[in-house]
Amino acid sequence: MVKEVKKFASKITIEGNGKKADAGKLLAIMGMGIKKGMEVTVTAEGADEDAAAAALEEFFKANF
Repeated sequence: MVKEVKKFASKITIEGNGKKADAGKLLAIMGMGIKKGMEVTVTAEGADEDAAAAALEEFFKANF
């Protein structure tokens, strides 16, 4: 996921399990304790936010 996030200029965050983290930081994501099947919210803010959101939606559908 971090590789996918790094493709975009937008600030991307992931929220789930009662925690929030920068989606571009692997250790922060791992520290959230998110497991397969849990609901998460991904937020993208910036110039390419629509493209980032669409790409991450596809990434999650394909991998989780």
